[in-house]
Amino acid sequence: MLLEAAAARGAPTSYGIRTVDSGTTKKGKYVEYEGTERELYDLGADPNELTNIYDPNAPPSDLVLRLHDLKGCTGTGCFTAENGP
Repeated sequence: MLLEAAAARGAPTSYGIRTVDSGTTKKGKYVEYEGTERELYDLGADPNELTNIYDPNAPPSDLVLRLHDLKGCTGTGCFTAENGP
């Protein structure tokens, strides 16, 4: 699911993707803010999003790619991007 938030009251624009447990993906949330700030949460272990586990040295390449695809998709291509591998 693509999450999008427009800048409001000085907050940066952000895009995110939320995942569910599927056997190949854990329940999580990945967010990219305008600029370089990123967040990654394991929603199974941290449902209140208290601990950002994003590591810039090991970004979640699968989620980065899916989010990039979702931001630029149209029509049925969005189903493929949203469902992931």
